[in-house]
Amino acid sequence: MYLINISILSLCIWFFINYYFPNFYNLLILNGSLYIIFIYSKCEIYIKKIYNNKQIQLLIKNIKKIINNDNFEIEVIRSNKIILNTNKKYINMYKLPELLVDFILFNDYTNTSDLLPKTNKIIFYKIYKTPLNYNYTICKFSFISLIMVVDDITYQIKLSNDVENYYIVGNKINVLILSYLLKIQHNIIKKIQSYTLTLIDNNINMITITEKDEILFNENDYIISPYTI
Repeated sequence: MYLINISILSLCIWFFINYYFPNFYNLLILNGSLYIIFIYSKCEIYIKKIYNNKQIQLLIKNIKKIINNDNFEIEVIRSNKIILNTNKKYINMYKLPELLVDFILFNDYTNTSDLLPKTNKIIFYKIYKTPLNYNYTICKFSFISLIMVVDDITYQIKLSNDVENYYIVGNKINVLILSYLLKIQHNIIKKIQSYTLTLIDNNINMITITEKDEILFNENDYIISPYTI
């Protein structure tokens, strides 16, 4: 009953102001709308600043690790989507070839810390048998720049940043992983048919390859060869 009385009183006040003071009413609505838009914009800016803060990103990552208890260290990818999250213990339960996977990512959370937050990511292609070999060696080099051009639009691809690292010996960088990274890093969800990838390596060599090529990481260097499915 109390809420009904408040509603009736508010409606009466609205009719009174709108009828006897229309200019004041319109000005009040206009100023109120502008004030709401101003507050919303300010909040959006502050929230983005907070979310993009490196410490906040690290905190979010650690919270996810606690929630998941590292149970989802393995991601099975098909058509740029994670179709399965699992771990070392349970991956043998799945018949991976029958899932028509593009590749599998192993995220090594055990070697991360507040001082070394990067997650090393190991790529497995054409999985026909398990168990997988989770031992790995980190590359002793990295590219200075990786620029991908798709439909005349340029994108920067990062194989290593503050939170993850793909420079692992044996990792192969091809159209499958690049399409996935393009989605993750630039929200490009369409199927990639063709592209050019220009890299500048640690020796200042500039090389341009296409979707027909593949990069294999060694410990101290890399090899470019034709990509075959």
